[in-house]
Amino acid sequence: MLVRPFLAQRDTADFLTLNNRAFVLNDIGTGKTLSTLWAYDYLRSKGIVSKMLVVSPLSTLERTWADECWQHFPHLEVVVVYGSAAQRIELLAQDADIYLINHDGLKVAGVVEALAKRADIDLIAVDEIAQVARNASTDRFRALHTVVNRQVPRRAFGLTGTPIPNKATDAWAQCRLLVPEKVPPYFKRFRDMVERQVTNFLWVPRKESLDIVHEAMQPAIRFSREECVDLPPCTYVTRQVELTPPQKK
Repeated sequence: MLVRPFLAQRDTADFLTLNNRAFVLNDIGTGKTLSTLWAYDYLRSKGIVSKMLVVSPLSTLERTWADECWQHFPHLEVVVVYGSAAQRIELLAQDADIYLINHDGLKVAGVVEALAKRADIDLIAVDEIAQVARNASTDRFRALHTVVNRQVPRRAFGLTGTPIPNKATDAWAQCRLLVPEKVPPYFKRFRDMVERQVTNFLWVPRKESLDIVHEAMQPAIRFSREECVDLPPCTYVTRQVELTPPQKK
């Protein structure tokens, strides 16, 4: 390895190698990306998985996932699947170890169908899963659900530091994607489990709601930044930047 992993990263990578489906709920800045890549590299070296598809926000395709791959895993071939529909299909057809695609990229015509023919892509890592799988009625959730659960058998990991950013019901679609057996098949049934209706338009959390979410989102691992005592201290840099004419105006 080119870098020494933090203890939390070692535990997270270890955890992922032991579970076909899992949530990584570590705080931002605790190295979820590298942990996932180390787990994949190990599973690949043992012949347990072949290729991985990473589904992440567009902003992290190049500057996070691709950068980490190229810097720490030079022996792996990485393809960023981005562009027109024809370009995406062509990029997916290339022989690589890791394919990186943005959340909405799965909605592009032909992408889901192309992945249906790729039994060798047998691991899916969904970055910021709480963002892409908060609402099961969206087109991108349906596309992701098809790729994860309705094609060839695949391992799947969900990464997020904020699993329920708004309320307990945010967990339902994420669980339907990774561990559908852990939650009811219908959203309203899950909402009744974690919330209580006060008026026609007001629902409040039940006192046991967090316990229910905790049980549903298993297997899962979580490290807070405070627990990662081996993290280096934050470095603050102040820079003076010249304003552009429109900004000055």
